[in-house]
This record gives sequence, structure tokens and C-alpha cells, in this order.
Amino acid sequence: MSLQVLSTTITYDLQGHFLPEMPKLQSRLTSYSEYTTIVLASGIEAIFAFSIVLLQKNEDILLTLNFDEILTFLKTRIKSLNEDVEGPESDAQVKYNIDEFVQDAISLRITPFMLDAYAHEYADLVRAREAHAIEMDTLRNSNRVLAYQSVSVRAAVTSASNFVSSKELDENLAQLNTEHVEVLVSDCQS
Repeated sequence: MSLQVLSTTITYDLQGHFLPEMPKLQSRLTSYSEYTTIVLASGIEAIFAFSIVLLQKNEDILLTLNFDEILTFLKTRIKSLNEDVEGPESDAQVKYNIDEFVQDAISLRITPFMLDAYAHEYADLVRAREAHAIEMDTLRNSNRVLAYQSVSVRAAVTSASNFVSSKELDENLAQLNTEHVEVLVSDCQS
């Protein structure tokens, strides 16, 4: 596992930052400047566009992963800035094509109106989900009340049927006693 992690990590080649003309630092600052200029000019739409381009560049991989793997992938292994590999495979160095990445992001015409529409659509979905959850809670509570009432009705029916049964038993006993007295009286008279 550690070999796999080592083979997938990107080296930052920090040595280039400390050379006299600082070529790597200049390259990174230029990239950073390019991003910040676009973000400051376009606002959240630019950040959204950069995010969409990253997802598009990694679409094939993302579609093969489950949710937990996607989260790990997005945190650690996402291919960014249109990576180009230079050199033989064993000594491959990753070179970033920043201009192409920025051009792809700029070409995505994302407007504030579109983002507002998505925000409203999401708010509607949340409201519908919350309304559904409230409705389900109401139905569960109604079901509990009805179940309790059902138990109460069953108990009342059982009690009433026991009462009717005991009343019938009392009537039958009274009739038997009457018949028994009649038999005794008739025996005594004979």
C-alpha cells in the first residue's frame, strides 16, 4: 500500500523554488496570478467553472467509484490542471498545462443567473424534502394515535362482549334456577 501511495503522489520539485532565478516559483506565482485575476473578475462563477472543469477531466474515473471512494479521490488523487507526463514512465514528471485548464474554465459560460436558478431549484428541492418529512412525521403520529385507539376499541369490545356473555350467563343461570325450583316443587308435591 505504501508503494502505491508513493507512486501516486505528486512531487513538487521544490528545488526549483530556490535556484537563483526561481523558475518554479515564478511559474507557480504566474499560475496563481492567472487564477486570482479570473476569480476577482468573475467571482463565484469562476470558482464554479474551475470546479466543473476538474470534474470533467476526471469524469471517467469518478463514474467507476462509489460515494466513499469519490470523496477520497477528490481529496487526494484528483487529476488537475490538465496533467501531461513527460519523460520515460519510470522517471515521469508531471507538467501542468495551466493555460489549457484556464481556457477550459473560461469557455464554460456560467452566469450569475444560472447559479441563481440552481440555488432556487435546490431551495425548492429542500423545501419539498422537508415538507415530505413533516408529512411523514404527521402520518406516523396519526398512525400511533389510530393504533392506540384501535387497542382501546378492542379492549372495549372485549369488555362489552364479556359483559354480554356474563349477562347471558346470569340469565341462563336464573332460568336454570327457575326450572330447578319448578322440578323440586313438582317432586315435593308428588
